[in-house]
Amino acid sequence: MSNPLRLALFGAGGIGERHLQLAAEEPECAIVAVADPLAAAAEVAERHRARFYRDYRELLARESLDGQSSPPRTTATPRSASRARSTACRC
Repeated sequence: MSNPLRLALFGAGGIGERHLQLAAEEPECAIVAVADPLAAAAEVAERHRARFYRDYRELLARESLDGQSSPPRTTATPRSASRARSTACRC
């Protein structure tokens, strides 16, 4: 695939970071942005060369996405808000 799917991660805790690792192994996926209210998640985003947002609404306003990854019980974004702006994708 010449253009990988542009994905965002909502919630960069342990499960979220695992989602990032799996996406990094998939050449057809690219995590381009991470949203998490905790400032420590910026380091996670940086390790995966993704832009970091503390507010998911800013991420949704600024990024053009093909899909998303949201770990279970994430508090970074209501799933309904992210679904309204992007198409769910499984990598």
